[in-house]
Amino acid sequence: MLLLSMPGNVCGSDAVTADLLQARYDRINRLLKDGRLDDALQQALRTLDMARGLYGQESAGTAPAIDRVAAVYRAMGRFADAETNLIAALDLVRRGPDLPPEYTVSALNNLAGLYREMGRYGDAEALYLRAVDMQKSLRDESGEGEAALLSNLAVLYMNLARYADAEPLLKRVLAMAEKKAEPDRLSQRMKISMDGRRLEWGRRMLNLANLYFEMKRHEDAESLTMRALGIFQPILGEEHPEVARVKGDLGVLYSATGQYARAEKLLTEAINSASTAYGDKPQPVVAEYYVSLAQLYQEMGNYRDALKVAGHALPILQNTLGGSHPKTLRCLNTIAVIHIYRGEYEQAESVLRQVLETARASLGSRHESLAVYLSNLGNVLAARGRHREANRMFAGAIGINEQKREDAFLILSEQQKLNYVSSMLHQVKLYLSHLLQHGASDPEALGEAMTVWLRWKGAVQEAQGRYGDALYRSDDPVLRRKFDELVRVRRELGGIQLFGGQAARQRGAAETASRLEKRKQALEAELSGLSRDYAFERRIGKVDIARLTELLPPDAVYVDFAEIAMTDFSRQMPGRMHYAAFVVASGGKDPVRLLDIADRDALDAVIGSYLKEMRKKAAGRPDHDPTRLERDAVQLYRMLLNPLLPGLNVRTRLYVSPDGLLNLIPLEVLKSESGRYAVEDYRINYVASGRDLARFDTVDPPVGRAVILADPDFDLKRPGQGDTQTPAVEAAEDGRRPAVGIFSGVHFDRLPDTKQEAEAIGTLLKASGYRVDLYEGREAVEENLFAVRHPRILHIATHGYFLNGNATASAATRGVRILLQEPVLTNLNDPVQNPMLRSGVALAGANASIRVGTDHGLVSAERVLGLNLRGTDLVTLSACETGTGDIRAGEGVFGLKRAFLMSGAKTLMMSLWNVPSAETTTLMTEFYTRMSRGALKASALREAKLKMMKQNPHPFYWGAFIMVGKPE
Repeated sequence: MLLLSMPGNVCGSDAVTADLLQARYDRINRLLKDGRLDDALQQALRTLDMARGLYGQESAGTAPAIDRVAAVYRAMGRFADAETNLIAALDLVRRGPDLPPEYTVSALNNLAGLYREMGRYGDAEALYLRAVDMQKSLRDESGEGEAALLSNLAVLYMNLARYADAEPLLKRVLAMAEKKAEPDRLSQRMKISMDGRRLEWGRRMLNLANLYFEMKRHEDAESLTMRALGIFQPILGEEHPEVARVKGDLGVLYSATGQYARAEKLLTEAINSASTAYGDKPQPVVAEYYVSLAQLYQEMGNYRDALKVAGHALPILQNTLGGSHPKTLRCLNTIAVIHIYRGEYEQAESVLRQVLETARASLGSRHESLAVYLSNLGNVLAARGRHREANRMFAGAIGINEQKREDAFLILSEQQKLNYVSSMLHQVKLYLSHLLQHGASDPEALGEAMTVWLRWKGAVQEAQGRYGDALYRSDDPVLRRKFDELVRVRRELGGIQLFGGQAARQRGAAETASRLEKRKQALEAELSGLSRDYAFERRIGKVDIARLTELLPPDAVYVDFAEIAMTDFSRQMPGRMHYAAFVVASGGKDPVRLLDIADRDALDAVIGSYLKEMRKKAAGRPDHDPTRLERDAVQLYRMLLNPLLPGLNVRTRLYVSPDGLLNLIPLEVLKSESGRYAVEDYRINYVASGRDLARFDTVDPPVGRAVILADPDFDLKRPGQGDTQTPAVEAAEDGRRPAVGIFSGVHFDRLPDTKQEAEAIGTLLKASGYRVDLYEGREAVEENLFAVRHPRILHIATHGYFLNGNATASAATRGVRILLQEPVLTNLNDPVQNPMLRSGVALAGANASIRVGTDHGLVSAERVLGLNLRGTDLVTLSACETGTGDIRAGEGVFGLKRAFLMSGAKTLMMSLWNVPSAETTTLMTEFYTRMSRGALKASALREAKLKMMKQNPHPFYWGAFIMVGKPE
């Protein structure tokens, strides 16, 4: 806290009383530091009465005394009382005449700190930012006020996992402290000790080390912590409490990295040093070391000592902080978890129920820590066979996390959202695992679980597309300006990441990329907040199981796959990963089923085998084995479709939401024992999640504009481009640099079949009433693509490319797989780390640009995010492997598929392997012919496949293309 100081307008006898008050404030601060909270509260309340007698009940002069009372309440975990007092203090200093703004800054900071501790992160950030803005106007020559505010704001960002926002603040504060710790001429001449400033420098190191620990950058965290220890030990001595705290931090770090012996030694030293320093007065900090040591023993499987050590901590925390303080509850939760590991479920349940009751009373019903306690209690109840009650606990934990997710999404960047959801999905899947094994016959529980899965699967993709929806539906100039800047930053960043420069220039490129990455994340977070009113459920309403069954046509079944670990709840042991599936049928008494489909590793092995054979076929390899391919297709039908058949009855239309590697296999190519492909018996629609059934407008827009890009002239040179790298290109304003190996040797061959395809499709669409813009050859440039504004149809016929695969290419197919032999940069700037840069399509000028080290004509998925396709009914990517990319459980494929859907396309047709160019032209022409005759999109594609199957039975020729997005 930034504690309020005394007003400066007290004189005479009042000044004596003011000095007495200040002495009392110092006494309260010492009691707080010593952990004597009851004594501190009594002192604080008596001091408040004295201040009111001196200044008056409503005078700003009482604000420091109110502030001390609030500080004690906060330390005791009495957050409601602390909030009441902090709000009162803030109100008084705002109204106080002639008070300097420092008072308001301190009051804002203190209330923000309370809200951060309570988990009210949005309120906390707003107050911190107001305080920071006010601080800028102050004459703060020491910089201490600014440093304290920035550090507190950084801690908030750490709580929110906004590490990219926290790091520059902590680095800035560290640099300020380092500069002050350097002896100047005056201090050297006067022999002024710099110890105090060096200690502050060490504390700032520890703050940054904590951030790196949270980011799992353990080496960086260890380096900074060791440097801080090297500062503290010679100045303070081995037994000083601050030295003990550094050792404790280091012990926690070693525990997290599996260095258990070193961790135990340091934590034990920290306990001994702190105990010696504080003597007979037990301190909360000693108890915290005990809790960390207990958690270490728990990790080591030494449950007896873990329980013993945690037992030492509990009475200290209860006696100093009280039974309702969050640190006390954390200790109790640790004890309960140890009981769980020891199989002592009755004791664990008793402790957790106590923790939950206390936490609800002191923190409210929505605090994030309750989710942990509810989840742990759910595990205990499941182990004891009380599955219905366990299910309610799991559901309650997820409900709290879901609310937190919605709040966090308003201020997180895209990558931060992914990190956040990744950390939360474990709880969701634990809930589904429990239900699959112990509640699959309970219709009510299944309906609730299905609704939970609908709200979590694809949550980040949905949130990321939100500000595109806002742009389409509003005319907010701020939103437009920031989105345009984001598009520009993404392009510039992508160019640097793919063409970062020679080794001698990598440092400069890396620094530029780091700056752009931070700006990108900031813009994404700002746009998330600006587009909050366009959240899916605000526009469409809640999609639950009841709504889903209403949306399904009478002949349809919705199948939603999920990767789930089959946890052994009786022994609290993780199990093998399985594919499970929710099956939702229209009508019927019990519309939802949850099925265990197959062991994930076994099923993935067959999928991998099938795709391997298909790649052999695409590459024209003589070792391609059609018999093996067919055997895999039959096995996949047996594993994937056979478990679903009992619930299909006579329904033949499937809406499918894949998960894991199922994203890479078209179900249409699966073959039954009778020899029929699934495409012959079923109409299959793919969706990212079940919420897509409600996402899009039910009424199609009228016939409008169609845009076609095909047969690009890949060798087209832009003005000023030569055949070699030039200084002019090196210094291009958009930051692109010459290539260093990623695209070296890559050459895109012309695809004359795509010209025939485009002209045939254009003729069909014109006859159907479309206005067709056809760009071929030299006109098939990216400028014409990015000038597109929500056409009804967008068709792109060209080469696709995919980075980091086996380097294969064929003039007979429409794809290039590019082997990454030398990453350009590292960490965030390494294209291997950004999956949206690994896949794309090539347009005119790609070859010429590659030769001079620019990305013109290489339209990556990252750049596709800048397209405006809201209202576009169909995007067709008539190229290779446009549906591939990085797969993340619960979020689907990161690549062109995600990019086009996020850009607003309602339906995307794409391929899952290298497709033959000539046969693809035939398939596409047949597809558009049937659409022009009135067939719905998915039906037209299915009919085109069936016709192609008769001409070329091998699925290589007809099976790769699927449709995802808006169902028929």
